[in-house]
Amino acid sequence: MPPDSGSESRARQFRAHHPTGTEVQSQTLLDGMVKYRLVHLTFGPDEKLGLDIGIFTPIEGGPFPAVIMPAGTPPGATPLPRQPQGPGQGRGVNALLAVGPDAIWPFCFEGQLKNGNAGQVVGMGLDIPAAPLLNNRKRAPRLAEPSEKSLGEWNSSEITCRGDTIEVFVNGVRQNFVENLPVTRGAIALQMEGYPIEFRNVWLEPL
Repeated sequence: MPPDSGSESRARQFRAHHPTGTEVQSQTLLDGMVKYRLVHLTFGPDEKLGLDIGIFTPIEGGPFPAVIMPAGTPPGATPLPRQPQGPGQGRGVNALLAVGPDAIWPFCFEGQLKNGNAGQVVGMGLDIPAAPLLNNRKRAPRLAEPSEKSLGEWNSSEITCRGDTIEVFVNGVRQNFVENLPVTRGAIALQMEGYPIEFRNVWLEPL
């Protein structure tokens, strides 16, 4: 039978937008309490792009909090070349509620974690009705003084999406609440902007 060109095309499109992970190596650490895995991701057209990430997960117990190293050079990985940072880069990483088609810059609500501005909510192509328009985007400012810790320390961020509202706490401080948003569902994503970042204890809880 001739190949199903439609199925092959859909498969190629899926692989172009969804990374494929291959475990390169693994080992147990901390007297057998933690498992470390080096995973190679391939993505893009014909899966010609790739990078390594390191994943640390507990051996027992659950649900499993994890530390993910999506940047820098995980143990055992080949170092990648670094491009020079542009103005304002190097201190930003965001949590996203993404909606619409998959894209490098998807339509989303961005929970800003940039140093000195953690807690701001940004509409990336989406409207935040009560927020001012700054630099061509709706940006809901913080409700309190900056509450993030010094660079290099762990910060906690609790983001609640309920109906057409988003509420943000940074290190226990209520930093934002936006409402009357134009969308009420979407995907959850983490964003890195040109600087190594680590995540741990990433929890998703249905309301």
